Amino acid sequence: MEKKVIETNTNFLEAEERVSKVVDSVIESFAIEGIVFSENELEKLVADFKEEIKIRVE
Repeated sequence: MEKKVIETNTNFLEAEERVSKVVDSVIESFAIEGIVFSENELEKLVADFKEEIKIRVE
């Protein structure tokens, strides 16, 4: 899946911040279920997520 960030729509700016919020939400959801990630697992999760959605700004 590819996400294109359009500069004219301010709702789509600051992709890095939005990615961070999504990752935080996922981590919190897992924590509620009693699943805690190690630092290495979190780094891989974030890297995989960014690669999967292929965020780019035009």
